[in-house]
Amino acid sequence: MDKLRVGILGATGIIGQRLISMIESHPFLEVTSVASSGHKSGMTYGSAVRWLLPEPLNRKYSEMKLIDAGRVAELAKECDMVVSALPSDAAGLERDLAQFLPVVSKSSYNRMRSDVPLYVPGVNEDHLDLIPHQQRVNGYKGFVSCDANCSSTQLAISLKPLMDLEPQSILVDTMQAVSGAGYPGIPSMDILGNVVPFIQDEEEKIMSETKKIMGALDRNNQSILPRSIDLAARCSRISVQDGHTETVFLRFRRGVDISEVRKALEGQRNLNVKERTYSFPEKLIVFHSAVDRPQPRIDAWVSRGMSVSVGGLRESGGWVTFTTVAHNTILGGAGGAICQIEALVKRGII
Repeated sequence: MDKLRVGILGATGIIGQRLISMIESHPFLEVTSVASSGHKSGMTYGSAVRWLLPEPLNRKYSEMKLIDAGRVAELAKECDMVVSALPSDAAGLERDLAQFLPVVSKSSYNRMRSDVPLYVPGVNEDHLDLIPHQQRVNGYKGFVSCDANCSSTQLAISLKPLMDLEPQSILVDTMQAVSGAGYPGIPSMDILGNVVPFIQDEEEKIMSETKKIMGALDRNNQSILPRSIDLAARCSRISVQDGHTETVFLRFRRGVDISEVRKALEGQRNLNVKERTYSFPEKLIVFHSAVDRPQPRIDAWVSRGMSVSVGGLRESGGWVTFTTVAHNTILGGAGGAICQIEALVKRGII
């Protein structure tokens, strides 16, 4: 098949860089346009970006001219679709672009709209069935479909195989890497040797997004009915470069033996094989028996950063608890968006 021409909005940020790097070797995607909001438009990508990844920037991208993300008509001519990694205050452009072409968004701006899917690999591919309704109501040629927040993605993947066990209450304590704050991010004097026990708006995002992700489409495929579940979150920024760590506590509506939880988590490795695409990992959840795993420095890069590592499973004071680690800018960032594009292609939506 001909390669799908992809434009990257917010291309100079960390997620934009990851997208460019991961799409470079993709069998049916290619980056043909890079765009940014503000004063960088018109510059070459190489002169505008502070490249933060260990692999070198390919010269063909370095020489691309940055388009103003607001020039909707120009982007629509040069791309078959766009991935938006724009900051939330600029992401209102996504609805303008959807009039002409598909938009897969990493921004929080449209995530909680009732007609917008909030996709997580291996969890809710059926939510993409919202798209025809969105197109009919708005008269779009394209559409907007969102990826979840990186922490919500990680949590939802670990919870997916446990839903049949009927969790009643969920508590999650996230310890988030500094790359999640973007560049330049949090000042080094604030984070080195330190833990900052608050991240603006993050707890609210996790609580609202997870309920939507785990929800169900209504019978007419016109909206998502959020899952009714008690969920609380606390979020901290820690002095780790890549890889978020989450400690999850669960109470169940009925007596659940910890062996049932382990069996469900280990069984996730082969769940949703029908959703497998080029970028979808063989094991979406990698279960660790060792008491001191997972750890971000060791486990964030499992499956090229596309799996969630789960371990430390035990009972504590009537709660079942475990720890997860995932790469926040790959699975929770660029890789999740690429999986969504592949799912959209597979379903014939793109």
